[in-house]
Amino acid sequence: MVVRKRQTGKRATKTEDGGSSVVRKALVPDKIDLLGKEWRVLIKKENKAFGSCHHAKCEIHVNPNQSPENVRDTLLHEVIHALETEGQIKMNERQVRLLATLLLAALRQNKHLATFLFG
Repeated sequence: MVVRKRQTGKRATKTEDGGSSVVRKALVPDKIDLLGKEWRVLIKKENKAFGSCHHAKCEIHVNPNQSPENVRDTLLHEVIHALETEGQIKMNERQVRLLATLLLAALRQNKHLATFLFG
């Protein structure tokens, strides 16, 4: 299991129900297919973590108590951990964190690229 720990100094944007607007609006997918395996995505409070990846159960947990942008980054971060394990790629936590954040920023800044890639 890989756990992404909270960085100090970052506060979540919460709604009345305690979750982020991304989670409340049900925009986070509940299932994703990664290399032919179905993974469940659970919105679950984590102790001192933004999210975690549970390879044996094919589950990704995302803590709802963070900003919508952090929820997106966390989900991509945990997807990278899942792919890293499936592909037997050795990455350290810093590499996973940077790849998720930079990839999300690149796709956001270049929506035409995302449209082209995802057709």
